[in-house]
Amino acid sequence: MKKKVGFTLFVIAAFVACYFINNANKDYVKRHETYGQFIKDKDSEAEVAKVSNDKTNELKVDAENELNKTENEEIKKVAYLTFDDGPSDHTKEVLATLKKYNIKATFFMIGEEITPEREAMVKEMVKEGHVIGVHTYCHRKNEMYQNKESCVKDFTKAYDKLVEVTGVKPSVFRFPYGSANCYCNNFCVDVIEEMDKKGLTYYDWNVSAEDAVGHPTTYSIMKNIATFRKYNEPVVLMHDGSSNGLTAKMLPQIIERIKAAGYEFDTVDKRSKPYQWPHDWQK
Repeated sequence: MKKKVGFTLFVIAAFVACYFINNANKDYVKRHETYGQFIKDKDSEAEVAKVSNDKTNELKVDAENELNKTENEEIKKVAYLTFDDGPSDHTKEVLATLKKYNIKATFFMIGEEITPEREAMVKEMVKEGHVIGVHTYCHRKNEMYQNKESCVKDFTKAYDKLVEVTGVKPSVFRFPYGSANCYCNNFCVDVIEEMDKKGLTYYDWNVSAEDAVGHPTTYSIMKNIATFRKYNEPVVLMHDGSSNGLTAKMLPQIIERIKAAGYEFDTVDKRSKPYQWPHDWQK
């Protein structure tokens, strides 16, 4: 009985093997005939070879061009010098330095500081190509940051003062202490929306001289300014208020340092996009 079963299995296995071998031979013949037919057509073979070589050369050229573009293309680096809390007597020195280096900067001004004797200077700033922006009218946080209404009122008053003196409508503004400060975090976004309706865009900064905090020194200011190297478009915060004489004196040194690193200079409204802090970090 066992022998019959074994014989039967052998026959079945042999049949299956023959079936697969036969199909394999047919497939081989079919593929071989197809290949033979292909290689008989010498024109087709030559054309395929030509197309293949042309495509390979084309890809090589594209790759080389892209490599050269990457190696030769220089990333444009532009620094945006901004000054808060002016105008003051130190602003004159700042302007003289900027004129010497043919640099245009952005000044975010305090309305109360635009006294009658300083109006001519502010007009001259606009004439020389600098951008003037709204900072605040009073710069008293307990007064302007009471609520949305008081903040918008302060900004609007400063805006009106600049228009009155220069005849130019400002297009930029900056929150005292920045747009994400703890004094207006409950209504900052609402203020931004209101100012946007007036055609003003706010700007923060990514480099700070820290020249209005504590007791700045030449060393501390230069150390803080040095962080500009981390950015292709650094927005540099400095101050030209009445207590910032050191910044005015150091400005040539600051400019030379930035220029030596291969940066150009321009006003913030020319930046690729406004530099603005996120506001969802407080949530």
